[in-house]
Amino acid sequence: MKKTAALCFLLLILIFLPGCDEERDYTIERLDIRAYILEDGDLYVEELYTYDFKGEFNGTTRTIKKKGHDGVEFFEAYLPPRGKSLGEFSLEDSQRLKTELDGETYYVYTASKNEKKRVYYRYRLNNAVRKYKDTAEFYWAFFDSSNESDLHRVTIDVILPKPFAKDQIRYFLHERADGRFTEITDHSIRYQTTLFPAGVTSEIRLLFPGEFLPKADLTADKNRKADILSEEKALQARFAARERLLETGKSALDLMSLTLLAAILSYVFFRILRWVLARGKSGEAGRLEELDPLLVALVYRKGKLKPQDLIAGLFSLYQRGIIRIEKTKDDFKFLWEEETQDLNKHERHLIDSLFKKRERIWGKRYRTCTLKSIARRLNSDTFHDWKEHVLTHRSFAPDIRESGFLKYITWCLLLVHFGISIYLYYADVVDNKFIVLAGVVLGALACRSALKYRRKGRFILFLAISPFALVTLLEASDVLDAYFDLMLLSFLSMAVAPAFPLTFKGMTRRSAVKSWRKALKDGTYPAGSDPEQREKLLQYAIVLGVSDSFVRHYGDVGKYSELAKKLPLIADPRETSLTFSVVPITWNTSSGSGFSVGGGGGGGGGGAGAF
Repeated sequence: MKKTAALCFLLLILIFLPGCDEERDYTIERLDIRAYILEDGDLYVEELYTYDFKGEFNGTTRTIKKKGHDGVEFFEAYLPPRGKSLGEFSLEDSQRLKTELDGETYYVYTASKNEKKRVYYRYRLNNAVRKYKDTAEFYWAFFDSSNESDLHRVTIDVILPKPFAKDQIRYFLHERADGRFTEITDHSIRYQTTLFPAGVTSEIRLLFPGEFLPKADLTADKNRKADILSEEKALQARFAARERLLETGKSALDLMSLTLLAAILSYVFFRILRWVLARGKSGEAGRLEELDPLLVALVYRKGKLKPQDLIAGLFSLYQRGIIRIEKTKDDFKFLWEEETQDLNKHERHLIDSLFKKRERIWGKRYRTCTLKSIARRLNSDTFHDWKEHVLTHRSFAPDIRESGFLKYITWCLLLVHFGISIYLYYADVVDNKFIVLAGVVLGALACRSALKYRRKGRFILFLAISPFALVTLLEASDVLDAYFDLMLLSFLSMAVAPAFPLTFKGMTRRSAVKSWRKALKDGTYPAGSDPEQREKLLQYAIVLGVSDSFVRHYGDVGKYSELAKKLPLIADPRETSLTFSVVPITWNTSSGSGFSVGGGGGGGGGGAGAF
């Protein structure tokens, strides 16, 4: 009853919580900014925000990034008098508000509830303008991709310290929205837009005579104007082509997604068809006792071996007489006589990795291990190397083989994701140095994934980092949506395409193994009375995870106790089943990774909001 009530309460929260969020919202209906470039290279800014609050709020926020200046000299917030625009009121007419700085964000305390309110900020930034021998440069983003609020009806006036002729200045706009310069006077330039979307960066770059800053020191004692104009010529060409290139990129992403979806569906269809046909052939697989225990584990797991399948590898060696097994007090000991050399690659790896202890028994040298020592000693590299040796060994090729589909789909997707990422960075006018950085990081991950394509984790890591970099740098939401569609389909392709799929014969054999497993579990398998056959079947039951059920049906306690030396597993079948069940064959691993890149070439940035 309590669980039902708790579930109902949770459902009510999920139903009504979105509605509660909608009731508490705000809009920035208008924003006017005046930015005064001062003679000493400082920037003095006045901003007037018009908020429309729905619900209760404690105040507003303004974030000012630290990039591009030498610090905020002061930041103040006021409630301006009613009916007066920016520039029409004085501080004496306004009400000072409490502010607190946390990191780069100023919190302005002014309680609001279901009302429209105007908030006025003023602040001064030290050395926000660069001065060179042949020009001065104002390169500024009032808002950038970190801004989380849509800004409506935005007007920004950049005011120079002296009057100028139009041929004395050069101005450029780096923007991924619809703003533009609308008015040039002899003192200022004006930028306007009806909507400045959240998450968009807009940079204003203004060149004017250095003589306008008589009190400012040189940022660098060199000429920069020609280089800046050359840089802007290339940038403006990229901004002009941005929409066209992004639209081409989105179309390419849509086409790639459809092609990949068709490939996945075709692959799944043919795999299902082969599986249906294989089920009808399961009667041709022979008998369980005729199969290698490792092959049984391999086809039952469909090639996805687990650490406990090392036991199947040991049973394989035991059945062929390469190792011996002895029962100890609460464990089993595996012994390999060192003179035995007839081992293939995965068997040699198993012996070298696990059989570490050396013993001399009756004049012969042995290397030994126990179940518990395997559990202590096993690590990820040991298991994965052994697993790869098993999967690629020719003796198992009739039942399982490397997936050509996975190999080529991985290589193609790595090339596609790497290429489209670099293309989108360029199309969205991302700074070249970040394109190079992303190319180096993604290229290294792509090469690493291509070389070890069987280990899907590397490709998944590449897929995880690639969109993270795109989200960090790209400011085109519709293109990002199309990329995420391709990414999800790429994940799906990894899920449906095993590195080593079963062949038709392997599928047939697996159907038989599943039926034999059920028979061992239900006690209907024709086990006979031969103790050697019973011990063999117990090994298969352990490998297939049904040893407890098998022992209940076939494990007569004490019946074979006199055979403890020759057949140690069947001497006390219940103890054998319990021992192999309670010793976990696994390991613990942990890892982490990260990727981060910065913003554009100008200073400033930040956002506005409410709390």
